Amino acid sequence: MQRFTIVVPLLNESESIPILAGEIENALNSIGEGYEWECIWVDDGSTDGSWKELKKLKSPNKALKLNRNMGQSSAIMAGCDYASYDLIVTLDADLQNNPADIPRLLTELEDDIDCVCGIRKNRIDKLFSRKIPSLAANWLARKVTGVPVTDLGCTLRIFRKRLVLDNRLIGEMHRVLPVYFHLSGARIKEIEVDHRIRKFGTSKYGLERIFKFIADIFLAKVMKRITTRPLYFFGSISTILMLSGVLFIIIMASSVVKYKSGFQFPIGQVALLFGGIACISLGVLTTLIGLLTEVVIRKSDDKIENIKYTLFGFK
Repeated sequence: MQRFTIVVPLLNESESIPILAGEIENALNSIGEGYEWECIWVDDGSTDGSWKELKKLKSPNKALKLNRNMGQSSAIMAGCDYASYDLIVTLDADLQNNPADIPRLLTELEDDIDCVCGIRKNRIDKLFSRKIPSLAANWLARKVTGVPVTDLGCTLRIFRKRLVLDNRLIGEMHRVLPVYFHLSGARIKEIEVDHRIRKFGTSKYGLERIFKFIADIFLAKVMKRITTRPLYFFGSISTILMLSGVLFIIIMASSVVKYKSGFQFPIGQVALLFGGIACISLGVLTTLIGLLTEVVIRKSDDKIENIKYTLFGFK
């Protein structure tokens, strides 16, 4: 028996909810016996009639309402926290993801695979405001992190719940979720999935998402270095600072000789001296921070306390 939880984060999607609920039920009823599932809808502080629509849904649907808009990552994390099963399927509530692809995701999730990500085939979005920025962002993510994921922007994916328990979702982490999975040692597979036109409402993301995406990519890379061997990470920075400081002092010392011959001014020597001392001091401080971080990580528990949410109407 394969058991899984579908998590659908949403914000002001009242018109899409009954349609998507029907599509999910039809798609999963078509796969026959041998499956047990539930669908957790997470209302991320909607101000329209979304919560009223969610309360109309019947089992195996469940609904969570966050007390305010906390972002898609927190909404997904809330759904995972309340999930009854160890497999999690995520998809958007705007009808652009097709629930008919869920059985294919389940089929591809073999014992040696931890996450199956969708690649939006024939993506139906605006060229300049969404497609081109997305291509550039995905290329940058592959170059910076080395994670060979084609379409990080596709929410339709299936993964093992333990992956998000190890990587608590906050901020905008959902954008680069497969990156965190891969850097944690997860085995990832990709398949092409359907992509449909948005029927209702407007996208919740604008061009400002590009900066957030880039910031999250670099954060994922840095966090991996810090949480595995922080002393190596801070030690590398410390080495650069201290070598720079020594170099400044050497240049200053050599300029003293030139100054006596009339080629330099004292102000330059003073600046080099203070610059060298500052770099060496920062290098020593960075090394101490690395040592402290190493001790804290080694002494701390492996389990991170769950983020607390204020939730309403769990049914």
